Amino acid sequence: MSEDKPERGDIASQFKPGNQLWRLASNQGRPRSFASPAEMWERAVAYFEWVDSRPLIEEKVFNNQGDITRAQIGKMRAMTLRGMFVHMGIGSATWSKYKHDAEYSNIAEQIESVIFEQKLSGAAADLLNSNIISRELGLADKQETKIEGKMGLHDLSEAELDRMIEDNEREIAAGTKD
Repeated sequence: MSEDKPERGDIASQFKPGNQLWRLASNQGRPRSFASPAEMWERAVAYFEWVDSRPLIEEKVFNNQGDITRAQIGKMRAMTLRGMFVHMGIGSATWSKYKHDAEYSNIAEQIESVIFEQKLSGAAADLLNSNIISRELGLADKQETKIEGKMGLHDLSEAELDRMIEDNEREIAAGTKD
């Protein structure tokens, strides 16, 4: 082996005293998505403005005395958390971390309140589909049907079964049952 190259197992010769490779790292981990709560709010406001300035376009066809006319109508675009995440370039896990961070939690709650209010107001004014929005906001009516009582023949007593058979036979004999 050459004298210039240290042997493979000779660790002391590979790393000179004072080697501080870790200082070459530009940062200690991934940079934060928001430098401050104020930046989080500014980026949310940018999303709100984007939504307001870009309505959904619906094409309507009108018939006026035999003349067919087409028109494009702007419809309210609903704000969504997922849409905001895409606009901000973050994921839902990142949002959840900020939401539970004491420094950012108040701003995150305020942002979510703005989105909730925009959807609720839009649905109340029939600008958004109220069925879809009420489900997304957790406001949908939930009805629970509970059936109590005996459900099958196996739950009936012998006397009850005999009575049902007799009633059935009488209806057949009278011709009132198919």
